[in-house]
Amino acid sequence: MRRFGALVLAGIALIGAGCGATGTPAPRPVTDTVTVPDVVGLTLRDATCGLTQVRLRWRFPGQRQGTAGPISGCGSGGVHSSMDEFRVTGQVPAPGTRVRSGSVVVLRNPCTAARPCS
Repeated sequence: MRRFGALVLAGIALIGAGCGATGTPAPRPVTDTVTVPDVVGLTLRDATCGLTQVRLRWRFPGQRQGTAGPISGCGSGGVHSSMDEFRVTGQVPAPGTRVRSGSVVVLRNPCTAARPCS
């Protein structure tokens, strides 16, 4: 009977160790990656909508934080903005690059922090 009890306790200890008994979940490998779309030539509205739809954030050069939403709403229900007129002239990372979901794409355009829109 003692031997059976020891085996049961050992089994419980092993099961508990495998289930994160310490209260800290085991780290999972990051497998949620997306492909950066080509947004060069698109309006800022269309570019930011496209990036948002594939779970990417965006920012302009000189900004520190990425933005998770579109610049002025997507589709016909969006609000028109003067920024809609500007087109993306470059992007980093390049189209086709695989990145983690939530990564930031830097959008270059005629309206940047270096040369603000009037």
